[in-house]
Amino acid sequence: MTHNKGKFLLRLGLLALLLAAVRLTTAPPAYAQTNRYVDPAGVCNSLTPCYITISTAVAASVPGDAIFVFPGNYLESVDLSTMATPGNITLITVNAAGTPTPGTAAVNPPAGPAFYNGVQPFPGNVTINGFSVTSPDVGGIILNVNSDVTIANVTANNNVNGSGVVAASATGNVTVTNSTADNNFQPGFLLVAAGNITINSSNADGNGMDGFFIVPALASVVTINGSSANGNVGNGFDIFGLISGGDVIIRSCSADGNRGNGFGIFVGGEVTISDSNADRNAADGFGIATPSNVMVTNSTASGNTDDGFGIIADFLGVGGDVTITRSTADGNSVNGINLEALVAGKNFLVYCNNILRNTAGLFLGSDVNVDAEHNWWGDPSGPNHPNNPGGTGNPIRDGASGGFGTVDFAPWLSGPFEITPPCGAPPIPVGGFIVPVSKLELLAPWLGLVALIVVAVAVAIRRRRSA
Repeated sequence: MTHNKGKFLLRLGLLALLLAAVRLTTAPPAYAQTNRYVDPAGVCNSLTPCYITISTAVAASVPGDAIFVFPGNYLESVDLSTMATPGNITLITVNAAGTPTPGTAAVNPPAGPAFYNGVQPFPGNVTINGFSVTSPDVGGIILNVNSDVTIANVTANNNVNGSGVVAASATGNVTVTNSTADNNFQPGFLLVAAGNITINSSNADGNGMDGFFIVPALASVVTINGSSANGNVGNGFDIFGLISGGDVIIRSCSADGNRGNGFGIFVGGEVTISDSNADRNAADGFGIATPSNVMVTNSTASGNTDDGFGIIADFLGVGGDVTITRSTADGNSVNGINLEALVAGKNFLVYCNNILRNTAGLFLGSDVNVDAEHNWWGDPSGPNHPNNPGGTGNPIRDGASGGFGTVDFAPWLSGPFEITPPCGAPPIPVGGFIVPVSKLELLAPWLGLVALIVVAVAVAIRRRRSA
């Protein structure tokens, strides 16, 4: 696993700024919502009130208003703090009929961000939906608010001197959905929140730093679903939170070809990763440090320059359980799985995995016991280890072979876990052909029909014989 002291200190500074920004606010007065419309042609499909710039619509708005922006290229930098009374605000793109439609409007200011709040923090929820944004000199969107931020259906590419989207909340949540931040000078998405951070179906590729740089605080929960970060100069997903708390849940995500870690996770809460992959990254595929539990399932780390799965689960003597199952570590330049700084008395399970073609399949860096039974080590003879003299599979490094502690690796699998009991069912012969168990689902209706025909024929024969 690789570490960068400079980035570590930078992240600690961001956390300190976040905590310093937390403050009490009084409840704002209630306002009736007004729908406002923006059209550079001043038509707005006859909807009113109609404005020709987004900025003038914002200046007329009060908390609770929504601004619907018609198709066009808007050459302006929109300051949300210029609202008549700053507070909750929604900006959303529409088609020519006025129906909300993503991607119909672009905001390309001659200078400054496309959307920002000049007075910080902004005292309300902000939703920006459907825009394409690019700034020539800073980030595309830069928000610092006291409530929730929602970024949806936004494209923030090619901001040559900043990030695609910067969203920070001192008291609320940050949510990014179906958005893209590619080829920006700094991180594609820089997200900071005292509340929860949620990312759905979004991607950040080819950025000059991290794809996603995520800073949760205290007991925040970071949830990332169906998102990708590929080819970034830093980490794909860089999640750096307070050691005192904060769970991370990653589902169906990918991080490939980044110059740092695919996933770099330093938090205080539990880390759960499923159905994700980290391949061909220049450091770890999954680099995880937490004093809490780690669960990895159905995930792949292959061809990474450092470890496939590098896990540290100890902080000042506090640690958690580690489980890795139904996953693959293949062709990583150092270790397929690297377990270090583990706390004695916890449970460490590595089972039903494919571990092969790494310099070392499993390296144990702590004086603990690891249950690593029922894994495929790339050869039916099992892993290379002093306690398995004939093993030619991927090596295990524990206290008997250059590492620490003890790895219990017997029995091992004679083939990949997907098709080898007890982890998976073997292929089954059907009509002279080998059919994988998963394919039998396709045959099930036909097999049922054949069974009914056989039963009907048998009944007919019995009746004929009885007659």
